Amino acid sequence: MQTNNPKSLELAPRCAWRPLFWEPVAGTGERLMVGLVHDFGGETGTARIIRDDVLDALYGKAADGVRRLLEQALQMYLAAANASSLGSVGVSMMGLHAGDLRETEVRSLTELLHVAALLYSSLANMDKLDELDEADAPQQEDVNRRFSTEVR
Repeated sequence: MQTNNPKSLELAPRCAWRPLFWEPVAGTGERLMVGLVHDFGGETGTARIIRDDVLDALYGKAADGVRRLLEQALQMYLAAANASSLGSVGVSMMGLHAGDLRETEVRSLTELLHVAALLYSSLANMDKLDELDEADAPQQEDVNRRFSTEVR
């Protein structure tokens, strides 16, 4: 199959990232992916992807404190990555453990978050990630029109 669209032949830019795991009960070895630190488009950033309802179920009234702890740990990873490089941020900080450095070809930050969540986390907030691409989704009226056309 050939195409005349030169954009379709371009490779997506490579993005370096590390998953960040949290061991809620120290010493058990059970780790949950709570976020990632990434270098997308030349900018370093972090994202928390663990769902709020998971933290609420695990910690009840103390979940707000856990959320603040995780956000502060993500900020520490961001500061460390900005001070050196993403490659050298493979250490544990504030209860989070950095996974192996990965490189993925993605076209958007949302696509990167989806890849990371699908690879490492069943506790990710996929709905929140999908909201970032909501503008690209067809409107319900378009879906209904297409369905009724195809059924006829």
